[in-house]
Amino acid sequence: MEKLQFIVHPPTIAQNSILGRLSYTKDELDDFVDQKGNFDTRILGRPAAELLEPEDFTPESKRFRYVLPGEPSTKERGAILREMYKDVEDRPYLPGSSLKGALRTVLVWHGFRDRSIKLEVNQLGDNRGRATQSVEQRILGINPNYDLLRALHVADSQPLAKGHLRIANARVVTGSDKFGSPIEVEAIWKDNTLHTTISVDIFLHSEQADHKLDYGSSWQWLETLPQIVRAHNVEQLTKEHNWFKERQYKKIAGLYHQMLDIVTSNKLATNQFFLQIGWGGGWRSKTIGAPLQSDKKQWERLLTDKGRSPARFHRKEGDEFPKSRRVLVVRNEPVAPFGWCLAEMTER
Repeated sequence: MEKLQFIVHPPTIAQNSILGRLSYTKDELDDFVDQKGNFDTRILGRPAAELLEPEDFTPESKRFRYVLPGEPSTKERGAILREMYKDVEDRPYLPGSSLKGALRTVLVWHGFRDRSIKLEVNQLGDNRGRATQSVEQRILGINPNYDLLRALHVADSQPLAKGHLRIANARVVTGSDKFGSPIEVEAIWKDNTLHTTISVDIFLHSEQADHKLDYGSSWQWLETLPQIVRAHNVEQLTKEHNWFKERQYKKIAGLYHQMLDIVTSNKLATNQFFLQIGWGGGWRSKTIGAPLQSDKKQWERLLTDKGRSPARFHRKEGDEFPKSRRVLVVRNEPVAPFGWCLAEMTER
C-alpha cells in the first residue's frame, strides 16, 4: 500500500440529522415508573423537551452530555439539531465515506470530460437514485469489483477534541428576499484541522491484477488527484461565484472570488486543493451534475422526466436547477457556504 497523509481544514461541515440526546440515571428513571415497574404512559411518546424542568438548563445540569456555543434562531422547545458525526466520546470526526464520496464525484466529472462521454437520457436508469449509475460504470468500472475506487481506501479522520463544535444557523436561499425555514446544525468552525489517511492499493495495478481489472490510463487519475480536483475547483467555484453575485449575496460571492483567485493564480501548493464535503454542498457536490448539464437539450429532457429527474418538487420547463443553496446565516445575513475545506496531501 502507498499511504498519503490527508489533512483537511474545514470552515464548516454539517452532517446527518439525529435527535439530541438526554441522559438520566437509574434512580431518576424510577420517577417515570409505576409501582408495577411499568413506564408511566403519560410520558411515553412525549417530546424530550417536555420532560425537562427549568433547573435542568443550568451549567451544573447532568441532563446534557455536552453544551455548544451559539444561539439557534428558532425559539421552539424541542427543536431538532442536525448533528455532526461524532465518536462514542462525542468527539467530532470526518467519515472516510464522506471524503471518498466527494473525491468520487470529482473523478467522475474528470472521466466524463476525459473520455468525451455524451449524455443520452434514454440510456439512463429508470430509478431516480440510480439514473446515472450506467454513466459512472462506463467511467470507473462495470461493478464494485472492477471499480477504480476499489483501489482507494479512505479512513475516518482522527477525532477532534471536545469543544470544536458550535451551533450554526443554516438557511436555504434562492435570491429572493425571503429565506427558507431555519435549520440548526452542529458545525466544525473554521481554523480547525482534521487528519486522515488515504491508501492506494498498488497491487491492483500490478501485472498480475491488471490483465483482469484493466484500469489502463484511468489509474493515472489516482496519481494526479490534486491536479484533477483543482481543475474541478475552477469550474465549480466559477459557477458558485456567478450564482451568488447575480443574486447580490455579496459576502459569499466575495469568498468564492477569493478562493477562485487562489486556485487560478497558482497560490496553492501542488499537493493542495479545495473540496466541498457534507450536507451543505447539496446536489451539486454529490452527483455528476456538471457533466449532465453540459448538453442543455438532454439536460432539459432529464429534468422533465418524472421518473428520473433529480428535481423532486414542482418545476416549470426551462426553470433553473438547482435553484437554491444552503448557507450560513449570521444576524439574518448570508455570510458563507457550508462544507468547503482546504485539503493537503503529504506522503507518509
